[in-house]
Amino acid sequence: KHQRLLALRQGAGFVLRVDDQQQQVCSPQHLLRFSGSAVSSATLTAGPVVDINLMFDASLQANMWSQPLTADYLTWPGPRLGGATLLIYADEAAVEVCLQAGEAPLQLMQGDVLQVFLPTTMSKNMPMPTCLVRAAAAQCSAVFAWVAPITGSPSV
Repeated sequence: KHQRLLALRQGAGFVLRVDDQQQQVCSPQHLLRFSGSAVSSATLTAGPVVDINLMFDASLQANMWSQPLTADYLTWPGPRLGGATLLIYADEAAVEVCLQAGEAPLQLMQGDVLQVFLPTTMSKNMPMPTCLVRAAAAQCSAVFAWVAPITGSPSV
C-alpha cells in the first residue's frame, strides 16, 4: 500500500476526482494527500498542466511544498528527521545546493531531483548535512519534500 501527494506546478488547474470525492486544484499551494489505491481521474480546467506526484509507502510519513528561492542561501525549510530522505526538485530553473557550509555547491538543472539521506542516529564523525539552497540565476521556486519513518524524531 502507498500514499500520494499531488500538487499543481503550472497551468490553470484541474478537477481531481478521488473515489467519490471531487476537488478543484488551481494553485501550486494546494496539496492533495490521498491513498494510492484510490481510484482517481482528472479533468483539466483550461489547457495543459504540469503537476508533481510523490508516492511513498503507507508505513512512512511525508510532506511536500513549493518554496520561492532567491540568490541568497536558504537553509532546508522543513523538518530534518532521523532516517529521512530529503528531496529537492528544480522544477522552474536551475538551483544550487550546498550540503555543508563552505563546500562547493551542487548544480541542479531544471527537472533534476536531489535526494539527501539523513542518518538515523548522529555521530560526531558524520555531521548532519546543512543543506543550503538558492536560485542559480533568476528567482524561481523549487519543490521540497521529505519522506521518513513514522518513528523518526527531529534532529538538532
